[in-house]
Amino acid sequence: MWKQLDGILTSFSAYFEKRIWLLQIFLSVLLVFAFWLSRFYLIRKIQKIRISDHVLAGHHVMARNILAMLFVIGMLIIWSQQLQSIALTIAALSVALSIGFKEYLMCAMAALYRAVTRCFRIGDRIEIGGFRGDVIDHSLLFTTLLEVGPGHESERRTGRVVQVFNSLFVVHPFVNESFGSAYTLHTFIYPIRIDENWKLARELLLQSANKICFKYIPKAQHFLEKLAADQGVKVPDAHPSLVMQIHAADRIDLLLRVPVPVDQKAQVEDAILVDFLSAFSRNAPSPITRPLEQ
Repeated sequence: MWKQLDGILTSFSAYFEKRIWLLQIFLSVLLVFAFWLSRFYLIRKIQKIRISDHVLAGHHVMARNILAMLFVIGMLIIWSQQLQSIALTIAALSVALSIGFKEYLMCAMAALYRAVTRCFRIGDRIEIGGFRGDVIDHSLLFTTLLEVGPGHESERRTGRVVQVFNSLFVVHPFVNESFGSAYTLHTFIYPIRIDENWKLARELLLQSANKICFKYIPKAQHFLEKLAADQGVKVPDAHPSLVMQIHAADRIDLLLRVPVPVDQKAQVEDAILVDFLSAFSRNAPSPITRPLEQ
């Protein structure tokens, strides 16, 4: 009799070894049945306990969660071989996708970052990865700029259109020169030899700045106050200001900061320099150095 029983079990085991998925399905069905039976049994037992409804509900939840956790663990054990194969396939596919589509994924991440943070918008002047210009379009993959340059010394458009991958916004810091859109504080440099009348140049340059920019000061100050309140920083003064730096033994740099509309930096700077040079040439006939921009 025992030999017959052992033969039956051996045949049963050999049958399921060839059809492992049938055994897994059988064990899964058995586990589901055991789960529902245990749940029903525990609920009946808990309901017979004389405790408050609040505590009873807590026991119900605890029992349900424990059984659910055991059920999941059991399913993972039963199907571990198939799950391991699936996990390896997913990992290999993920590696292949990350390598093959790395640039596109980074572009999509940057586009999502831009949409969430609104770090720039159409019309803003930005600099990223050595490219500087006004944003005229942006998509999931590219941001299109009207190039401004050359370098930082010019505020004029070159006439060229530049398309940059959005992935640059993930790996490079970028500057938004138009943050806040309406007004900004623009700084440029006027160099003068140390043996010239720099006191007169300083006075006349500041006068020219006040003369040209006085109409922008009230709106610029209001705008900067609003921006400072939104960002929680100290309110900058919108009035023109000038500081001096000794650039070399024979040269002084006059750094002038003025309020300007974002889209009129070049025009305002040019007007200030023309007015200043006219006044300076009348009062100081000696040769002066060519102005630099920043």
